Amino acid sequence: MELKDILLASYPTAADRDDGVAFMNRYPDYFPSLLKLACAPQENRENIIASWILEKYLLPKISFISLYFQTFLEGMKQQTNESKKRSLVKVLYHYCRGEGRRKHFSYQQINSIVDICFSYMITSKKVAPISFAMKTLHFFRNHQTWIEDELQAFIQKKLPNSSPGFRAAVKQIS
Repeated sequence: MELKDILLASYPTAADRDDGVAFMNRYPDYFPSLLKLACAPQENRENIIASWILEKYLLPKISFISLYFQTFLEGMKQQTNESKKRSLVKVLYHYCRGEGRRKHFSYQQINSIVDICFSYMITSKKVAPISFAMKTLHFFRNHQTWIEDELQAFIQKKLPNSSPGFRAAVKQIS
């Protein structure tokens, strides 16, 4: 059976997400298929559910994405769906939290992360992807001199009319 068919039998409930994670734990060989579906630019139901399951599956074992990190970044660049963006940028944030991992990123990978995060901040309408993108950028604010300036300019522009969630994210990085 294809993973797509398994995902299409799921609904956007917490229980179905837990079932999806349990399935992945039993059959980890499906991980490349899950990643491919989650990172695809399509916004079909199976792609969205795949991103939710990917997030829930990876957070307790975040280093698992290391083997697929470049593929993951390429997939993030293609996203337009708010729900998929939230799941993927949340995984990115948790992965980048590990200072030891950040030390091993290539210059090009850091540039990709910075580009993705600024893109998500500019194009996202919901606060969750924006918040995770800002918090991820905060790790790389010294990578190039302009990053901190642009991040602060974005925050100052958004802050006057912002939601409590946005203000909470700003507090976390201030």
